Amino acid sequence: MAPKVWRGRSILWRIGLVLIAMVLAIALIVSAALATNTEHLAAPDTDMPEVGAPEPALAALPEDAPVPAKSALDKLIAPLAADPVVGDLTGVVIDNATGEHLWAKDADRTRIPASSTKLLTALAAYSVLPADNTLPTTLARGEAEGELVVIPGGNVTTAAADESTFFPGADTLDDYVELAESTGETFTKITVAPGPYEGPEMADGWNEADIPGGYLTRVQPWMLDAGRVDPEETESPREGQPMYAAAVELGSRLDIAESGVKLSSSPVPVQDTIGAIDSGKMAERTRNILDDSDNVGADALCHEAAMHVTGIDHADPVSDGEAGHTDSESRVSIKEATDNILRVLRDKGVDIAGTTLADCSGMSRENRISADVLAQVLHLAAGPEANPQMRALLDGLPIAAGSGTLLDRFGAGSGAEDGAGWIRAKTGTLSGVSSLAGIVTTEDGRSLSFALMSEGTNPADARPGLDRIAALLRDCGCR
Repeated sequence: MAPKVWRGRSILWRIGLVLIAMVLAIALIVSAALATNTEHLAAPDTDMPEVGAPEPALAALPEDAPVPAKSALDKLIAPLAADPVVGDLTGVVIDNATGEHLWAKDADRTRIPASSTKLLTALAAYSVLPADNTLPTTLARGEAEGELVVIPGGNVTTAAADESTFFPGADTLDDYVELAESTGETFTKITVAPGPYEGPEMADGWNEADIPGGYLTRVQPWMLDAGRVDPEETESPREGQPMYAAAVELGSRLDIAESGVKLSSSPVPVQDTIGAIDSGKMAERTRNILDDSDNVGADALCHEAAMHVTGIDHADPVSDGEAGHTDSESRVSIKEATDNILRVLRDKGVDIAGTTLADCSGMSRENRISADVLAQVLHLAAGPEANPQMRALLDGLPIAAGSGTLLDRFGAGSGAEDGAGWIRAKTGTLSGVSSLAGIVTTEDGRSLSFALMSEGTNPADARPGLDRIAALLRDCGCR
């Protein structure tokens, strides 16, 4: 079917304004509902009056909403930007309707971005991948008697539980068990063939101590729950060898001893394929990665984008009776994955001078991104040139005081309460580094993208300071 053609930027821009208004208004409604005591509600037997059709409550943001004046905005932000709690601050505010920079402070200076790096990763994913893209993990019969061969395809979100836990919509390990058992054969060993990832498995700037700390694990193309030891805990310690751990767990469910499980670095001879299990859809995974800032998922996502560009993700994993990805043309490295992100940004007209990426999650202190690049990425998703799939990036951003990594921020007594429900933003935190980049609608109905980056101070102090600046944008008439 031919792709839908959107006629005119003004139509798409109005649609985008409606989407932004809807997600923000819904956030407020949900927050209010959660805060309401429901004990006074009518008992089940109470006769309730008939409710008529509701009146429309949501409308597009006005296209002619006043633009904050640069001088007024600068005067308002200056005291907060000079507060020692935010340390050495850089930042920028962009008007989404026009792309005009309304406020900037050293916006071109590159900094350690921490997890706000994921904005670039998500942009690349939404730019090159279909929203419903999935990654297959294939099972095959090995040539050796009783051998089950697993051919990884880049899916790190398989759920260990019988229902998807951390990643909604994910495939489950029981799916693999059922597929293997559907053959009626008894398997006594498992061999994991080489997957589509090229080494090294640790990015420059990563620390192995962060594996038991729950922040990352080795970049491998098949995992359970992104390598979590406890899939119900967001910050659970990660497996040191997550692909091996997944194979061992599959083996245990098929009554195969750990001694019968191995990872192969060379092609594995197979008789034929049994079938494949697909991951959850890209859009669902990306939404989760942004909301909860999952590092392992983010690094897998940018590998997926690079694999899709080269056609690796859906290539036949068996060739001439051998399973696995072993040559360089069928594998993607961390460097190739990060290079793909930079290529996407360049193709979209973003000035990436000085931008360097050692990973796609932001765990590396080798990354360098400017506040202006972060805000431009958000503007690409929120501005008049964005298509519906690009706008999906905004849907994954945490809501101030409402979800994800912003759930406990912008709350009562924070000094940033006015931003609650009106700001959607990606956070970033490493030792001595804090960032906040997102979108906000002013009280006059103007949509803005912003990015704030702090260095040289305790993140516990910097975060509230960044929140107060963002909340100020919500309050701003600034005329």
